[in-house]
Amino acid sequence: MYFTEDELSRYVDSYIQEGYFNQDGALYLFPVAKSTEITMINKTDWEPFAEATGTTVDELATTEGITEVAQRYYEWTDEQTPDVPDDGKAFYGRDSMSNYFIIGMKQMGKEIFQVKDGKMILNTDEDLIRRLWDNYYVPYMKGYFASLGKFRSDDVKTGDILAYTGSTSSAVYFPDTVEKENESYPIDYIVCDSPVMEGGENIKVQQGAGMAVTKSDEEHEYAASVFLKWFTQKNQNLRFVCESSYMPVLKEANSVDVLDSVIKENNIEVNQKVYDCFTTEMEDFDKTSFYTIGAFDNSYSARKILDYSLADKAKADKDAMDAAIVDGESREEALAQYLTDENFQNWYTEFCHSLECI
Repeated sequence: MYFTEDELSRYVDSYIQEGYFNQDGALYLFPVAKSTEITMINKTDWEPFAEATGTTVDELATTEGITEVAQRYYEWTDEQTPDVPDDGKAFYGRDSMSNYFIIGMKQMGKEIFQVKDGKMILNTDEDLIRRLWDNYYVPYMKGYFASLGKFRSDDVKTGDILAYTGSTSSAVYFPDTVEKENESYPIDYIVCDSPVMEGGENIKVQQGAGMAVTKSDEEHEYAASVFLKWFTQKNQNLRFVCESSYMPVLKEANSVDVLDSVIKENNIEVNQKVYDCFTTEMEDFDKTSFYTIGAFDNSYSARKILDYSLADKAKADKDAMDAAIVDGESREEALAQYLTDENFQNWYTEFCHSLECI
C-alpha cells in the first residue's frame, strides 16, 4: 500500500471514492485535477435587460428559474421590435445534456444510473424526467433556449444566447466579444453557480482528470506513487490547475485564501475568468456535494443517449416548427402540436427503450 488512510483523508472524499470502481477495495484511479459546472453570462447584454425587467442573477440559481428568466428575456427582446412579431431572442443553452440528466435526477433524489456491485439499475422516474423535459424541450421549442454552434460559448460569441452552463474548465473559451454579421463589440462576463432543480439538493457534477499506476515492479510503482503525492500537494497542484483551468484535489487547497497565497508566492498569472470560476466554486465548496456515476458496462453508450436523445429531438422539432411557420402557419398553432402529453410520452417511451437496450 503506497497511500495511508490518513494521506487519502486529505483529499476530497468523493474524488477518492470515484477511483474505487471495481468493488474489490483497490484504488484504481487517483485524482489529480477536477472540474464541475458553472453558469457564465454575457454581462454587457444582461445589464440592460436586468435593469429594464428587475431580473437578478439570483433567479438563475434554479433550473426552473433559468426557464422563467429565459421566457422574460424572449418577451423583452420581442417587445423591442413591435412591428415584427415573434422575434424574441434565446437566452440560454447548456453544453452537456448527460450532466443535465444525471445531476438533475440526483438533485431530485434519484440516480438515473444506480450502480450496485458493478451492475447498473436504471431509474427513469417519469415525473422527474418530465420535469427535465419541461425545463429543456419546452423552452427550447418556444425559442427561449438555443444550441447552434459546437459549444454554447460559440453561441454567446455570435450573440445567439446570453448565458450557458458548462464545465469550469471551459471558462477560458468564454468570448471577449460578440461578433454578429455586421457588428462586433466587447463584452464582460458574470460567473455564477450551476443551477439546482427547484427544491432539490445542492449537488454538482464531478468530472476531470485522474491517473493510474500500472502494475510493474515495486520500485517503479513506489516512484509513481511518490510523484502523485508530490503533484497533488497544494503548492504544485494549485500551480497546475491555474494553468489548466481545473480544480485542486486536496480539501485544504479548495480555499480562496490558499489559492491567493499560492498565486502570490509563485507570482502566477491566472486568467481572470479561470480565477473567478475558482473563487465561485471555492466559496460554496463546503456546502456542495459532488457526484459522478459509478462505472458499469456500456456506460459510455448510456451517456451518449442522454447527450443526444432529447437534444436532437428538440433541435429537429424546432427546425420543423420553424419551417411550418415560414410556410404560413401561426407560431401558436405550430407550437401547440409539439407541446402535448402525447409528444412527451412518445419520446419518453423511446428514451427508456434505448437505455434498456444498452
